[in-house]
Amino acid sequence: MVYADADRHETFPGDFDQRHTLNIFGQYQVTGRTQLAATFRSGSGLPIPAYLETRGLLLISSDRRNGVRLPPYARLDLHARRSFETLGRHVTAFVEVVNVLNRANVGLAHGSIRWSTGEAVGFTEPLMPRRVSAGIVVQF
Repeated sequence: MVYADADRHETFPGDFDQRHTLNIFGQYQVTGRTQLAATFRSGSGLPIPAYLETRGLLLISSDRRNGVRLPPYARLDLHARRSFETLGRHVTAFVEVVNVLNRANVGLAHGSIRWSTGEAVGFTEPLMPRRVSAGIVVQF
């Protein structure tokens, strides 16, 4: 969505203007006790809510609001679980891999401008790298 600021005589994309988003979830019941699941998330980059522009590889201050966007985001997560009964208890073992492809996604951060050079630093930060977790849930 494009906004207009009458006081400043400018138009700009909204701070949360994500133009494209895709979420896909799939689950497969291997057996009555075993499940596999996958989730894929993707989206176009949000604007960095500031007066910035790119010059080569640098991010610098500008007179145009929300003129630079984050790179596109994509993440694939996989999940597997197996349930069974033992000692009269329902037990579920699981393993999950988040960001399977270890994509270097970035998100918004609180940046600053180096006034001597006009360079903008710290406006993005790395998001979650690949993470593997496993566990057991015991129901009493």
